Amino acid sequence: MPSALSRLRRWIALAAFLVLAVVAGFYAYGRWRIHSAVQGLPATLTKLGVEVKQTADSFSVSKSEQGRTIFTARASRAVQLKDGGRVELHNVVITVYGRDADRYDQISGADFEFDPHSGDISARGPVTIDLVANPKGLLHPDQAPPEDLKEPLHIRTSGLVFNQKTGNGFTHEKVEFSMATASGWADGGSYDSHSGELTLERSIRINTMAPNAAELTATRGLITKSPPQVFLAQVHLTHGSQQVEAEKATVFLTEANTIERVLGNGNVL
Repeated sequence: MPSALSRLRRWIALAAFLVLAVVAGFYAYGRWRIHSAVQGLPATLTKLGVEVKQTADSFSVSKSEQGRTIFTARASRAVQLKDGGRVELHNVVITVYGRDADRYDQISGADFEFDPHSGDISARGPVTIDLVANPKGLLHPDQAPPEDLKEPLHIRTSGLVFNQKTGNGFTHEKVEFSMATASGWADGGSYDSHSGELTLERSIRINTMAPNAAELTATRGLITKSPPQVFLAQVHLTHGSQQVEAEKATVFLTEANTIERVLGNGNVL
């Protein structure tokens, strides 16, 4: 009996050891999968000119062409990997320089999600966008901010999807924008980081401030930074008791994003 009891104890001890070994193996395998997923991102994206960096506290994705950075997306908080290789990013700032380094646009938000397969960096809440021209960007070191920061065009929206492969972004949600002498909104918009252009998809309303207070509505619009102008389609303008309609209108802006003048053309009534 003592001999049988001794053998039973050895078998129990061995079984316990094997269970612990299996659990430890699964744990080690899980850590290896996470490490491999993160380490594998740079190799996957290098061919696209995209660099991915991760530390214990931060995460960044950047794209360069011919030695110049086109954009950089940085997250200041810890990164959590999800199913399918997705990465949760917190406290994100995306800085867009453009192919000609003539931009210094910044997109920021608290919560994003990065999909390395599609290249989408998707907002999970409110987003702010500041559009700033940097015409002397090529004359200064890569990623250097403009020497003279003009008043940016401020934009607020949500549901923004920025694609690191194309450098473009879009949203189907409400887009609110403001500048020194006007503010407004539109339903949906898209952003082209190469040209610095913001397309306003539909249902546009712009209110200008006193002393030339007016209200403009349009079906579609385009905001450009070089030159600084707003192009509108199917425009209706209300200025006091005056009502004006036009197929198209151009709002000319100064470098400080103040309205200089408005020019209507095409069946102006």
